[in-house]
Amino acid sequence: YVKCGFAGENFPTSVFPCAVGHPMLRYEESLTEQELK
Repeated sequence: YVKCGFAGENFPTSVFPCAVGHPMLRYEESLTEQELK
């Protein structure tokens, strides 16, 4: 996860998952192939 915020804050202002190394097209194709079987 990527966390970003300002110095002096106790908690990060926003947190979102890292998308590096996760090709979305191949992931979606693998899901559809499994549903068809």
